[in-house]
Amino acid sequence: FFSVLYALNSIFFTMLVLAIHNLAAISAKVPMCCIALKDFHKRGALPPHLKLRQIVPTSGLQSTSLWDVSTVEELQEWLEENLMDDATHTCHVVQEEFAFGIAMELSKARNAETVTGKTKELTHSATVTADEVATKARQQFAVLDEQYQITQKATTAAATAKEKTTEAASKATAFFGGLWASAQSLAEGQMGTKPTTAKVTDEVRQEETFESATTISAVAPSRPSTEGSAPAGSEPNAPEAAEVLLTSPTSASRPSIADEDTEEVEIEKIAPAPVSKKD
Repeated sequence: FFSVLYALNSIFFTMLVLAIHNLAAISAKVPMCCIALKDFHKRGALPPHLKLRQIVPTSGLQSTSLWDVSTVEELQEWLEENLMDDATHTCHVVQEEFAFGIAMELSKARNAETVTGKTKELTHSATVTADEVATKARQQFAVLDEQYQITQKATTAAATAKEKTTEAASKATAFFGGLWASAQSLAEGQMGTKPTTAKVTDEVRQEETFESATTISAVAPSRPSTEGSAPAGSEPNAPEAAEVLLTSPTSASRPSIADEDTEEVEIEKIAPAPVSKKD
């Protein structure tokens, strides 16, 4: 499987090149040229035709990097222009058929780039196709719109629907407003009749009480005057007893209207017949 992928990728990438970075003196644990190469790779700042595959920094005066390039001269020129330090760079073509331990990593990297490239091409092609289809659709719609006035009719229909909706909302608002006003007026009318009814009831009770008191005064006989007081231990005569029973109650124990008829009946039973002048 990897052999097939390797063969296919070999068609797109011309050659594998090893770059040797020679330092004049050791100035750091990791050579600056290797740090710069890694930074270019992370930022995606490398040229599209130069594919960095591997960086091998060393603690000595020489470090290496592995590239997929079209020509050795392009890589040599780029290294001399962008890695400005005390190192010199030499490039050599790698014989991949006899290399060991790098085929799998190279295949993975190359396949990933191939898929990414194809995906970008398909995406670009789809975008172009979609733009073309959209342009044609707009042109066709413009022709149909000019012929059948679709836009104008749609605008008119939308305006008509908006007017009808506004009118319906206004009618609904007026209806519920009138309903609320009627309910409020009815509630206010019911509240206004309650005090009048109570007032009439109080007046009727007062008139009935006054009539009862008048009837009692007419039925009860007047108390005859006596010169002397009754002897001790004697019972009061009938008129005095009637007068005692007819004494009006105090305001604290005033009888109700329902008890007036019973009181009048008791007065008629207790009051004696009037005495004639002859007797």
